[in-house]
Amino acid sequence: SGEKNTFIGSNSGYYNTTGLNNIFIGPNSGFVNTTGDNNTYIGLSTGLTITSGDNNTILGAYAGSGGGVGLSGCILLGYQAGQTNTTNNRLMIDNSNTNTPLVDGSFSSNTLQINGTTTIGQTSNTSHVHAIWGEIFKSTTGPSGIYLRIDVNGDKYLIALDKPP
Repeated sequence: SGEKNTFIGSNSGYYNTTGLNNIFIGPNSGFVNTTGDNNTYIGLSTGLTITSGDNNTILGAYAGSGGGVGLSGCILLGYQAGQTNTTNNRLMIDNSNTNTPLVDGSFSSNTLQINGTTTIGQTSNTSHVHAIWGEIFKSTTGPSGIYLRIDVNGDKYLIALDKPP
């Protein structure tokens, strides 16, 4: 049943035949993995249907449990995170089965999306840093502020303002 594997929990790694360097912790975690290598699954039924995927880190009950059989290069964190994901090289952080998780990223295209309001720092009107639509600005308690704009080409502009936009 492969080499250098650690399987803890009833039926974890049950069908592993040649998979190497896997850690499956929790009932039914990695249940049908046969040839997948270098995976870490922690939680009830994590990675349940992945048979040959490599290099996944999946944490949370039912996370990655119904996705693609060859799912590879994914980080899925949270209860049911990426439960039905079939896209390789994906980052998903959420606490439910959704295709629009709170945090969604692609390691293939080096993109990160936050599906919600993004606040850096305090959440009241005295916030010091805000991020809106790819633009970041810092406000001060005085009349002036500093505004950093990053356009779609990645060009950066530093602008002094009387107040944030």
